[in-house]
Amino acid sequence: MNEGNFLFVFDNSPTGSNAETLTTNSVTTPDVASTVYLYTLNLDISPLPSGVETVYFKSNQTATIYDSSGNELVDSTELVTLNDKLPPILVPDNSTLDESNSYLILTFSEGLYTDINGNNPVTSSDFNADIITADNTTTASITSVLNSMGSALSGGETSIRLNISYDNPASGAETMEIQPEDDQVFDSAGNSVIGGSSTIIFTLNDLLAPFVLFNPDSGDTIYPYDVFTLEFTEDIRRLDNNEVSNDDLDDFIIVEYIDGSAENISFNATITNNEITVTPVSDLGELREVRVSILDSLEDLSDNQMDIHTADYIVRDISPPEINTEFSLIITSNAFVKLSFSEGVFTNGNGTGALEISDFILEFDDNGGNASGVSISNLQKPGPSGSLSGGEDSIWVYLSITGTPSGIETLTIESINNEAIYDGSGNPLSSPNNSTSTITLNPYPWLDEYSLDDDNGYVDLIFSEGVYSASDCSSAVDAGDFNLSFSQNNGNATGASIVTLSKIDSLPLSGGETTIRAVISVNNSPASGAETIQITPTNTYSVCNYLGNRLAITDCTVNLTLNDRLPPTITAADIASDTIISLSVSEGIYNILSGGVDITDFHLEFYSNNGNASTAQIINVSNTSQGALNGGETTILIGFATDSLPSGSEEIEFHPASNTAIYDSAYNPMLQTTISERVTLPDQLPPRIIAPSADISSDNSYVIFTLTEGVYGVSELTAPVEPNDFTVEFIQNGGNATGAAVNYITNYRQFPLIGGEDILRCYLTIQGTPSGHERLYIRATDDLSVFDLNNNGMDTSQVTDTLQLYDQLVPTVDSVSIPHGSPIGSAVESPINITFSEPIQSFGYSVSARHYSYLTYSTDTTATSFKVTLQPPMASLDTITLSIFNLTDNSGLEAVDFSYEFYTPPLGDYEPYDGKVNVLDLAQFVSFWMADSQPAILGLGPTSGTFPHLVPLLDEEYNLDDGMTFIRMWSWSLDRFGLEPLTSPTIGIAMNWDKLVVDIPMEAIAGQVYLRYNPLQGKVDLSHTAFGNNNLTLKREAVENGEILLEFGLVEPEDDARVISIKPEINEPAEATVIYKFFAADQSLIAAGTQKIALVIPTEFRLIQNYPNPFNNTTTIRYAVPEETFVQLEIFDIKGRLVETLTSQSHQPGFYALQWSGRRAASGVYFIKLEADKTVLTQKMILLK
Repeated sequence: MNEGNFLFVFDNSPTGSNAETLTTNSVTTPDVASTVYLYTLNLDISPLPSGVETVYFKSNQTATIYDSSGNELVDSTELVTLNDKLPPILVPDNSTLDESNSYLILTFSEGLYTDINGNNPVTSSDFNADIITADNTTTASITSVLNSMGSALSGGETSIRLNISYDNPASGAETMEIQPEDDQVFDSAGNSVIGGSSTIIFTLNDLLAPFVLFNPDSGDTIYPYDVFTLEFTEDIRRLDNNEVSNDDLDDFIIVEYIDGSAENISFNATITNNEITVTPVSDLGELREVRVSILDSLEDLSDNQMDIHTADYIVRDISPPEINTEFSLIITSNAFVKLSFSEGVFTNGNGTGALEISDFILEFDDNGGNASGVSISNLQKPGPSGSLSGGEDSIWVYLSITGTPSGIETLTIESINNEAIYDGSGNPLSSPNNSTSTITLNPYPWLDEYSLDDDNGYVDLIFSEGVYSASDCSSAVDAGDFNLSFSQNNGNATGASIVTLSKIDSLPLSGGETTIRAVISVNNSPASGAETIQITPTNTYSVCNYLGNRLAITDCTVNLTLNDRLPPTITAADIASDTIISLSVSEGIYNILSGGVDITDFHLEFYSNNGNASTAQIINVSNTSQGALNGGETTILIGFATDSLPSGSEEIEFHPASNTAIYDSAYNPMLQTTISERVTLPDQLPPRIIAPSADISSDNSYVIFTLTEGVYGVSELTAPVEPNDFTVEFIQNGGNATGAAVNYITNYRQFPLIGGEDILRCYLTIQGTPSGHERLYIRATDDLSVFDLNNNGMDTSQVTDTLQLYDQLVPTVDSVSIPHGSPIGSAVESPINITFSEPIQSFGYSVSARHYSYLTYSTDTTATSFKVTLQPPMASLDTITLSIFNLTDNSGLEAVDFSYEFYTPPLGDYEPYDGKVNVLDLAQFVSFWMADSQPAILGLGPTSGTFPHLVPLLDEEYNLDDGMTFIRMWSWSLDRFGLEPLTSPTIGIAMNWDKLVVDIPMEAIAGQVYLRYNPLQGKVDLSHTAFGNNNLTLKREAVENGEILLEFGLVEPEDDARVISIKPEINEPAEATVIYKFFAADQSLIAAGTQKIALVIPTEFRLIQNYPNPFNNTTTIRYAVPEETFVQLEIFDIKGRLVETLTSQSHQPGFYALQWSGRRAASGVYFIKLEADKTVLTQKMILLK
């Protein structure tokens, strides 16, 4: 029969039906001899049936079916319901993740069970949760499985609830993959859910509150002019969901002093791209403690409210102390000088210790006066209030004066060096602020001090005492008493003159004033700071003191440089490099602290102009050598950074941050309205790899990835990229493959590149076969390999995702502790450790012995190793086979079946095993026996089994069983390998075998003598004195080969002398080779060697058969004579009649040969007769003619 004999009606209309077509492929008929008449219709159903479809089968009446008797099959039918073969399928649209991330609902096309019989509900181990995109959350695990209402499962549920736990709250950037485990989830018909086709990925909801990163870090010591930045870890907004504006920041941020006198600090704050910049309005107080706080009034875009964050700082003391020259004066009596400092001072750099006299130098100049010297005698607190204790900001320096001052002597007091006097923060008093002004001793008048008004409006002249006009000692001086000289020195001002003299309160002079203000008029004001003036008395008689002592011009010469009152300006701004602007100014500039300008002293105005960058900020300022600014530079480099790389349309300009930010050397501020020209930023935006876009093919043949823009391979050209433009960074990770490289590149449609592609398919060449552990990523070979159209090179830090290679390597064996083909002892257990190349999912094994059916063993298995321990006893000369089959790794790759063979040596073959039982083993056996050493391991009997595959059943003693086993195996070894041992060089005691008799060394417990000769020349034998009944004597001859071997072992040695003799029975002079070895009880060689000996004297009378025989014409007759004697050699015929006497005379010992032609004899049988002394020998021969 065939499929044409049957008809069917297929019904797939029931709800839930999946199959669409059904056909009958063939009919399987029963065997002819079978008594069961079962016909099988083989069906092809597509797609898989769900179990509700039915088939109505009936016979085809147009193709009649008959039995063997011709009876026709009548019309019969059968209704069959198809089995459910459709596996459950995940329904993604009905699968959801709870907003708390704590559970998810999975919906399948049919009810689920954990076993193939459809009896039990699924469990948490039937599913796997994996964080495939990690951020704050890195791991997830399924803690339980319930029904969709949160109750226990009973089995058969289509919707289930998976409860999930995480290591950390999610940030919202993580993705989680949920997948049923293969062959663990089934429907009621036993169809397994296919994990790969029922995988679903969820993006976790954001549950992580934003965090703030402070710069500088909390706890840092900061500068008074520092700016604070608060960077948020994610996008933020107000709690009312509105954006945070600059105006809001005053409500959210607090800057305050917290060092006891708490007070808020005024600041300006701006927010840009989740970063808040807080700039105090004025410099922070030195040595103050400052706290910056941001309140819990903000949240991220997922409504996660942030906590209060604070950062505490200490402000550095950066101002060095100074001597206040204005307040450091000598008193009228010259007793002491009042020395004033800008702050409390100490003698040590750590802010401790009172000042000492040794901290100062007093410079004295008598100027030709009467006083001859001045020195410091003491230091006191003002008042005086006693000795100094440290930290005083004013002290009295007492003077010791030699001689009476005449009024022209001068002195100065200064610190001894720049590291003698410090403030409390360790800032040293240093030049030029470490010295007093010059002090003139009283009483003569002299110009003690003078000062120029900051605005160059006047000069205050301070005299040592009241001065008068010389015309009248009581009259006030006037402008005519002084002279002013002006030098322009290329400055801005063109001239100056004294307008009037007055008191410092502008009242007219009345005479006797010690301080006179000379009001000055400057032409073409303001001065630029280069101009100088000199003021002197008009002559030496112009001014005097109340005594009428004249004021000398040399004692009253004022040389001043006019103060710079000309503000600095910006003269040029140019692009120096991609991120540096060169800014030129009209003169050297400083900040308010007289140091180099800082980034906070400038304001950068940014114009995006629809470019890629949207903001920019100043990050550093430096000199033209990119070194630190010290102040006074006329050209500075301003480094800036943009939030994104500029694309070429952006512009920036600069102006002072405020009217009090930038000064020249005279503290003239640069006005905030001073604005530089705009500078256009160059295009710096290089191409980048979009990291999540990378993927590797399942056969590891290529990697495809996407870039932000089209790329090229040559700078300034539009050539396409080439394979050598990219480098594959290969991470072996213990895998089998060792490296990879880009072989060729196409676009995403697999067409050749023409340049400008933003999707690349890089085909790989991989060294070795990947095992699945290896990873790789692709980057540009260097920064000059890959470019965009504007020649911006792609940075090597731009890399693809790190991709894991697929496993293509079948598992192998890395090591076997006992190599294949190795011998193993039959009386001790033998562990065999096999290490696999990778973790193994499953394998099978078998252990068998060729000659022993009762082999026992134990096993131990780990993921990467397998240990078989063979247990004794094992049969001698057996082959043990360990077979490994179906070795499968975790990727399902299966290795070819393989096996290892191990061999047990013959009993009696001791280590080192060589497969033979010889004198070396005999020496060991005898020494073990003598020492009664481990008979249950090193013994040889008793045994069982079939020879030579004997199984040792060892007892606890050495006895006849052990000896007989050794003899049997020794005999087997000779039968298999022959008698001749390896030749040996001469070792130990010298032995001479030429005399054919040798004494055995007394200390020998075992020995071997081997003799080889030519059997065609006769026979040689070895004889020996008895070794004793309880010892081993082993002897084997191979006469046909001319060999004889004698070995002995003395388990009960005696002191009797023993000899070995060579007994030749040869027909002619011959040679023989002797190989011998003798062993001591410690198994060391006493004597060994190989010697050739001559056999020239027979040991008995010999008559050798003639040759040839039968013969025609002539034959040779040989005979041997062992001693000097009379010899007669005769030939007789068959009737006993003498035919011929060949010799009849005395002979010396030796071998002889005679020839007989038989010329007078007829053909027939003849006899040779040798007669000597009492010996008669005969041989028969045949003559043929």
